[in-house]
Amino acid sequence: MDDQAQTDFTAEFSTAARSALAAYRNLLDMLPSDHPNVANMKDGLACCELALTFYEEANRAVQAEVWFAAAAVAAAALEAMLLAKMFTNTDEVAQLASFKKLLDKHQGDFGSFARKEMDLGKLLDMAKELAWFRPGGVPSLLTKMLAQYVDQDTLTALTVIFKDSPSAGYTSADLLRQYRNLLHPAYCLKQDIHPTKDTGIRATFFCLVAYASLSSI
Repeated sequence: MDDQAQTDFTAEFSTAARSALAAYRNLLDMLPSDHPNVANMKDGLACCELALTFYEEANRAVQAEVWFAAAAVAAAALEAMLLAKMFTNTDEVAQLASFKKLLDKHQGDFGSFARKEMDLGKLLDMAKELAWFRPGGVPSLLTKMLAQYVDQDTLTALTVIFKDSPSAGYTSADLLRQYRNLLHPAYCLKQDIHPTKDTGIRATFFCLVAYASLSSI
């Protein structure tokens, strides 16, 4: 995807997403704020807004050729998405034996649980246990959107990465987790890798694939 195509796609995606989030916030503002479910929904909405902001800033970093920042901020967008998913699926999360002790520590308060315990690694473990990412390749909705901005050869190059993956969404999320580790110098030395333009562009693409592959937020 060339720079202009990526800029155009990001602008259209962000405008539509912000409009939907604003409408949802207006709806939530009409509900009693002291109800735990409403508080969780508001936290989830805040995480969606953060995810969109991080995604936009990751794209700005790509345009500025700041590859470390692009990879790290795209991973932050993923973390915010998964937190939003957690806040909208509290009943099923509460049933997970692997997180029961941590949740009990906060008396079942998901707001406190999220703020004090959760990180990207734990959220990915949660997502895997609860099968939040759809199986299969890149969702057709995303490929149809991208097809308006890139040629078929570029689209094939972007999606072929997931040819043998059981879940393009989970694979994207795990790759973003690895990209975040590029902020650690020892990791760069160990893996003998450094962020490049390809890394930055893939990071923002993986962010979109992960988002589109979540069954719902």
